[in-house]
Amino acid sequence: MCLRKKIAFVVFYQKQNIYSFNALIAAIETAHKLDEIEIYFIRGYENLYNDLERISESYGKSY
Repeated sequence: MCLRKKIAFVVFYQKQNIYSFNALIAAIETAHKLDEIEIYFIRGYENLYNDLERISESYGKSY
């Protein structure tokens, strides 16, 4: 199974979920079949909208 770079996994870090996301990201990074998934990290509500817009534009999506 070979995935094309059509998948962006966006992690919105908050204090209450940082360890859960770290475990999930580690699992994704060690699964070689998932190498084509781009992982993006966002911290803070002030960055959320702009970063999501920038990421979605790079994947040909606009919302």
